[in-house]
Amino acid sequence: MGVSLYIVSFSILIVFAAVVNRIILVSSSPQSGCFPTDEKIQIMEDYVLKKYVKVPVSSSWTELNVSPPGAVDVKCVAHSVSIRCHKDQAPTLLLVHGTAASGTSYAECFDTLSQDFHVLALDLPRFGRSTTEFDSTAKGRRALQETGTLFGVEFIQKFLESQNINAVVLMGHFHGGFVSLHFA
Repeated sequence: MGVSLYIVSFSILIVFAAVVNRIILVSSSPQSGCFPTDEKIQIMEDYVLKKYVKVPVSSSWTELNVSPPGAVDVKCVAHSVSIRCHKDQAPTLLLVHGTAASGTSYAECFDTLSQDFHVLALDLPRFGRSTTEFDSTAKGRRALQETGTLFGVEFIQKFLESQNINAVVLMGHFHGGFVSLHFA
């Protein structure tokens, strides 16, 4: 029963993520240094959280210095959404979204997942509400692309360290799954 519930929830999540991705792609401004963080996306994400999540949700921003192998330090501000499970000893589940999405893509699953896990949905660098200061010249963008997966892995590691989390269950979708596999 529990497995089928997660499978149904995951199917709903995939449809929901597709809708969120379409909204993000249509309404994002190419001028923003971080994709997407414009005001319309933030309003949409707040609306989604209020509509689909019944348990208490908190948002936080954490400053990080990320330096994947072979790259210089990049200043980041990590945005995450967290939901505490009523069970104190529950494991922490870190949700890692796919390309052109955010941690809010998992909103419809938050209530169900928070029954058994402390849930953290992290916006990867340059997505959702996380911000990244990087060299925006062609050389800087190329360096970031070449270290993209390693950058995501380092970003997650620095975030978990900042939250004093030593053990985590990872669940990734699309690019987030790829980053999660490399993290593990």
